[in-house]
Amino acid sequence: MVDAWGAMAAPYERYAEIYDRTGADEFGLRLLWLLKDVLDRHGCQVRSALDLACGTGSVALELARKGISVTGLDLSPQMLAQARMKLAAEPSLRVSFLHGDMRSFQLPEPVQLVTCWFDAMNYNLRDEDLMATFCCAAACLEKGGLFVFDMNSVHALRHLWGNNVFVEDYGDVVYIWQNEYNPRERTGTLTATFFVQCGELYERFTEIHIERGYYMFEVIKMLQEAGFEVLEVLRTDGSPAEETDTRHVYVARRI
Repeated sequence: MVDAWGAMAAPYERYAEIYDRTGADEFGLRLLWLLKDVLDRHGCQVRSALDLACGTGSVALELARKGISVTGLDLSPQMLAQARMKLAAEPSLRVSFLHGDMRSFQLPEPVQLVTCWFDAMNYNLRDEDLMATFCCAAACLEKGGLFVFDMNSVHALRHLWGNNVFVEDYGDVVYIWQNEYNPRERTGTLTATFFVQCGELYERFTEIHIERGYYMFEVIKMLQEAGFEVLEVLRTDGSPAEETDTRHVYVARRI
């Protein structure tokens, strides 16, 4: 199996600068209502939180605006640079952005909430990578704290990504997504070619992203082995998820 983690930061060297312009940061923000509903339903009072694969920091900053002390962790220096620029505009917020690998990190103090959005968990291409991430999340949480994250399903990678091609036009940014699905490995390889307007011309660059799909029972089993009680698996609309849904939101409690 290909290990994409060695070059994980490289794809975002160029994409980071236009990430928010393509609306990619809005996914996590759109799910904050669901996060609030989950926290209220399970009685989780959050004073401090960790946002894994925080990207350009939009979710971390929004949580901080609600009075939470937030740590954002990401493997891409370029994404973190964008996050820190946004934080500089709101210096009173209690946010720190750290460079690190979600499979091997520590926090000086435990938190009550760990989140990870926009299928960043799917970049764990091996069982042991995903398990290592879950164990690190467990080690950072207080007992009773919640771990909330979403993943693309196997169904999504097989049928939605599949071997399809998508084109998005944002005016000053156009990109073409070409997908290739490997059924044996359950991986989707996405080749993204970007055209970014620079004056009267467009600059072109290409990135490759690889995600692996996991079945719900596999994720639940690994969470349990890492020290979590799985409370629910949801669709993005908050209803109970099924295997054939394209995206699963996992809610687990540290025990």
